Amino acid sequence: MKQSDKELPPTVLQARNSGAAQLALAGLPDSRIEADLLLSHVLGTERSALVAYPDRVVPSGEAAAFQTLLERRKHREPIAYITGEAAFRSFVFSVGPGCLIPRPETELLVDKALSLAGWRRFIDWGTGSGCISLSLLLERPDASTAFAVDASSAALRWAWKNVRDFEMHSGGRLWHGSSFYAIPADVLPVDLLVSNPPYIPTYRLAALPEDVLKEPVTALDGGRSGLDIAVHILKNAANVVRSGGFVLMEIGEDRQAQELSSLEAPGLIFRETIKDYNSISRIVLWSRV
Repeated sequence: MKQSDKELPPTVLQARNSGAAQLALAGLPDSRIEADLLLSHVLGTERSALVAYPDRVVPSGEAAAFQTLLERRKHREPIAYITGEAAFRSFVFSVGPGCLIPRPETELLVDKALSLAGWRRFIDWGTGSGCISLSLLLERPDASTAFAVDASSAALRWAWKNVRDFEMHSGGRLWHGSSFYAIPADVLPVDLLVSNPPYIPTYRLAALPEDVLKEPVTALDGGRSGLDIAVHILKNAANVVRSGGFVLMEIGEDRQAQELSSLEAPGLIFRETIKDYNSISRIVLWSRV
């Protein structure tokens, strides 16, 4: 959809078709959907409006901006980084380079946390964009404090933007670090520790799609077995979670669930595994003795 000055601006239908064709030629399998998402973003409209108004003219400036976004996507930049946002549950969070993009399966982690009774203060370990902790605060009115931890300052910048955007300054507290021993004493103990840690085995990283590898490797790489961070959390959780509290984590596969359920974790009792919509073990739950 590269235009000369003599060409007329394209219609929405022409822009959609051109964008989808370019992305398909670049080898992107969801070319139609992705082209629509990018065009919707440029036009500031819903995707349904593209179908409803196919003859609407796309002004030259927006057509040029659309082409720029298409070029970025051809180079496998993640859609969420291009648009600067990602949907998670009923919310839209700001995301960008340095921040893990929220996935639909992580919504199950929030669902399970919301089903647990008796918690108000919690730690979100490896918060990334803050989508987990902010969703819990927004959907659980009696939740008082989220202590969101991440070792990445880049990720925390996105989390802080989302805290500001959702006006959750009173409930959302951010912490830069990776040591349980550095958590301020006034935060402890908490009722719940929730985490979506890195869980992809190192040897599998190279096989990931190119756009996924544009996300921070520290948020993906779980070490040799994929369980390095998960084990670290379980070995230390009893120091921060009160008696009767919970530890809730997302994992990647059935084998990981089997390994973690048999792990001796001080002060913790394994409770259950929750499968996702593809029948893959996705969430694991412990309780604090």
